Amino acid sequence: MSKQIAIDGSNILSKTVRSTLLQNTTATLSLAACISAALFSTYTSAE
Repeated sequence: MSKQIAIDGSNILSKTVRSTLLQNTTATLSLAACISAALFSTYTSAE
């Protein structure tokens, strides 16, 4: 019984870590897209 609880606990932790990594990746990609758009806009308006 205690082994089953340990397995369940590690699965919850694993899902939490994966969810956090996914959110961080999504936030990083969103920030990169905003910076790219701003730089492109600045570049095209300068010409």
